[in-house]
Amino acid sequence: MHNFKLTAQQRTALLTDMRAKMKQQPHILGESFKLHLASKAEIIEAAQKLGLDAASYGTPAGATAPAMPKPKPAIQAQPIAKAEAVSEMGDWAKSSGLEEQADGILQQPYADLRGSIMEMLSEKTDLQAKLASRPADNVVAMPVASAPAIEVPDVNEHVQHVEETGTVKAGKIFRGLNVDWDIPVYNDTRAPAVDPNYVPDPKLAHAFLSVARRAVPLPMLFFGPAGTGKSSLPRYFAGQTGRSFWNITVSDDTTVDDFFGGFQVRGGTTYWSDGLLLKAVRQPRAVILIDEVSRARPDVLVALNGILQDREYIVPQTGESIAVAEGVQIMLADNTNGRGDASGLYAGAKQMDSSLLSRCAIKLHFGYPSKSQESRVLRQRSNAPKAFCDSLVDFMSICRKAHDRGEAPTLTVSLRESTNIALMVMDGMDPSEVVHWVIGNALEAVDQETLTQLFNTNVNPDEWLALSKGETWTPPADEGDAEKQTDGDEDEMPFN
Repeated sequence: MHNFKLTAQQRTALLTDMRAKMKQQPHILGESFKLHLASKAEIIEAAQKLGLDAASYGTPAGATAPAMPKPKPAIQAQPIAKAEAVSEMGDWAKSSGLEEQADGILQQPYADLRGSIMEMLSEKTDLQAKLASRPADNVVAMPVASAPAIEVPDVNEHVQHVEETGTVKAGKIFRGLNVDWDIPVYNDTRAPAVDPNYVPDPKLAHAFLSVARRAVPLPMLFFGPAGTGKSSLPRYFAGQTGRSFWNITVSDDTTVDDFFGGFQVRGGTTYWSDGLLLKAVRQPRAVILIDEVSRARPDVLVALNGILQDREYIVPQTGESIAVAEGVQIMLADNTNGRGDASGLYAGAKQMDSSLLSRCAIKLHFGYPSKSQESRVLRQRSNAPKAFCDSLVDFMSICRKAHDRGEAPTLTVSLRESTNIALMVMDGMDPSEVVHWVIGNALEAVDQETLTQLFNTNVNPDEWLALSKGETWTPPADEGDAEKQTDGDEDEMPFN
């Protein structure tokens, strides 16, 4: 089929050039191709893929190969003895065929033997380089017989025994909620403190409790602008019902091992270590909020999809099933509704898979409260006078409308900003400077100018300072309507 022949020297020259090409372009033949085990036909075909003409290295059939200088050996060459299997390898070396391969290599001509040895040394060097470049935390140490035994951490050491201590009416948990439901109360000592000033939206609280009171609570999705109560509602519920609250924030840097867990090594012993979510789901009656979920990596979302569906996590390495404990409530929170962010306000937000969203029983949008409700909460948080809170909330509403109209895309304000502004103005600071310290300095340059215009048009700094002190504000008389006071000098009298 191939009308040429290769001498040992010609074959060595061809193999040497092929190895150089394979190092430069490893993807052409792939890692599975072993040059030293290939037949003549396979070598010629591989050379062609690498851009080499094997025929140019050989001698046409029937022709005499050119004489090649033979180096004179310094010593008398001795026949190569057949190698014997190393005893430490045992039956494994025989069953794997390594002995036969070694025998075949040792029976090759000297020139080909040298090439085979070079091939093996090259593979060894490449393997050592790959091992050296691997992260240290990915290398699992082999157990050492003489190493002292270590105590493997107990994955349940943080789990508390939780008991139901009674029930409370839904209207006692969320004020303003007019439903006659008995909600169980538990005794987890890590339950968060209850914010006495928190007032949830009754409709959102009603929908939340409808899902959370079920025997097997389903996941929920909360979405909306920052500072609208997406984390406050579940935290408040956990505090009112004596349950632990776990707020887990994810990002592009959160790996599957960080989130779910992985194997760790200590003193030569390999053991499983829970990630953030698995540690939380082992605690019965836990309330878990996974925040900024749209920023999670795809592999994390895939694994999360499984745990939301089946309420268990299967460890890929072992097949072990880790079940979600009884009564655990899982919620997802994000600025977007899972369909991506077209506004550009939330960097890193990605579109989530429809199957993940479908696992959530409800998708609740959290918006800003009404003016009267926000003013009432602002008074409770800052202890500021009602007139000042009403005026401040009016300005916040103007800013939000400018954002909604697209006039200032980065101008988003929440109750947190309102509270900080109120407290600093009550301390006697210039309102125009306070507004920029709290809100403006984080905006894009164009939106900073818009904020300045909105403030100058709608706010009188002196009025805010007076109202913040509880004083009655009286606008100054228009200077154009006041008679100019003079000392009677004719030169200073107005013209008639």
